[in-house]
Amino acid sequence: METQEELQRYIAPCGLVCYSCPAYTDGPVAQHGRALRRWLEGFGPMAAAFSAWEPALADYPAFERVLAKLSDWGCAGCHSGGCPMADCPVGPCVEARGYDWCWQCDDFPCAQVLESAAFGEQLRATWLRANQRMAAVGVVAYWQEQRERPHYAE
Repeated sequence: METQEELQRYIAPCGLVCYSCPAYTDGPVAQHGRALRRWLEGFGPMAAAFSAWEPALADYPAFERVLAKLSDWGCAGCHSGGCPMADCPVGPCVEARGYDWCWQCDDFPCAQVLESAAFGEQLRATWLRANQRMAAVGVVAYWQEQRERPHYAE
C-alpha cells in the first residue's frame, strides 16, 4: 500500500488524480495509448485502403495524431511542477504555505481558487469535492477510491 508521501506523484495539490489524467506520462491512458500504437504500427496505409468500405477510417490520420499525444503528453504530475494549466494558482500556493494538498490549509476553501479564472465551474466543484473527501477519509483511502475511476467521470 502506498504512503501519503508516495501518493504525491498520483494526486495533485488540488485533489485531482494525476494518475488518471490523459496528460500523465505513467498513467493508464498513456500506457494503453503506447500499447495501442504498438499494435497499430503500420496500419495507416491499410486504414486508407479500408476507408472505401469503412468511412470512419478516413479519419485515421487524425486519430493517429491524438493517440500520439495521449501516448506521450509528457506531464510528470502536478507535484513534480508539471501542471498543464499554466495559470493554476494551487501549486504555488500549497508550496508557499508548506502543504501537500489544499485541504490541509486552514484557509480551505479559499477565495484564491473559488475566484480563479483558471478554474471553471466543473473544475472548481471537483476541487472542492476532492479536498473535502481527502480531509474526511485521508489521502490513502481517497486514492483507493479514485485509482480506477476515469479522470473526467462524474
